[in-house]
Amino acid sequence: MTGIERGIATILQYAADDGHGYVLCSGHHATYDPGTDCAGLARLYAATVEGVGVRGYPDFGTWSLRAALTARGWRAIPFAKSKLRRGDLLLRERRDGTGHVVVWLGNNRIVGAEGNWDGRRGDGSGREVCERSYYDYGYNWVLRPPAWCSQDPEGEEPKVAIERVEGGVYRLYNASGGQHMYTSDHGEAEALATAGWSYEGAPYRQGSGAEVYRLYNPYTGGHNWTTSALEVGQSVISGWAYEGVAWRAGTRVELRRLYNQWSGDHVLAAQPEAASLVTSGWTDEGVLCMVD
Repeated sequence: MTGIERGIATILQYAADDGHGYVLCSGHHATYDPGTDCAGLARLYAATVEGVGVRGYPDFGTWSLRAALTARGWRAIPFAKSKLRRGDLLLRERRDGTGHVVVWLGNNRIVGAEGNWDGRRGDGSGREVCERSYYDYGYNWVLRPPAWCSQDPEGEEPKVAIERVEGGVYRLYNASGGQHMYTSDHGEAEALATAGWSYEGAPYRQGSGAEVYRLYNPYTGGHNWTTSALEVGQSVISGWAYEGVAWRAGTRVELRRLYNQWSGDHVLAAQPEAASLVTSGWTDEGVLCMVD
């Protein structure tokens, strides 16, 4: 069973249990009991599709879902019903209280968390978290799972191959979300490139020095990197998710961390790129680490 089919089976099973009703924001908790909202159901689906535990999966609402998933390699596509594929998330992205998200099953069927119709615990009507026929709710985005989550050769996007660089720190850019990504994981770099991120090479090499930690902001979809355990702790308290060790520092070249106050993006750059970014309005936050 592919990741997409496993994810669909999981949320259909969840919806079929009428002990689970619609509970606003409650579904973002690890137990998903006694219920969830639409974003929480999408989160359970996305985590299962990717094959990771929901407890550590980024939290999001309908207003931050697109940024959160594109940062993980999901593809954001302007909504067109004729182009839907089984397993797509259909998103109405609004900040006016009308945001909504459902999972497209195909054959004009969807599954989603629709609303608390009776004000009671559980789903007495069977219509709060349910499979049902499709309805038009002004969806404006489709979030498509990464190609590596599907083994259907007709459904996959062609894989983008990236040359493996020994010890390389790969750099990618998401034009739709405005985020940069740096990773030493070749598989992650290929998955992101396949999902539409622009591959910008492997400009840096890691060494055997200090650990560089990676953090993720579920509200903006952006990442940050630090060698400071104190900064990791403070960021987690502020709502960032800790994603582990990204790579280990080297000894030859200073890699600086810069921040864009308008987009919230962080960029890691050596000179002279760092100086050029400062001239363009980026804030230089100092040396992150040395690289080789």
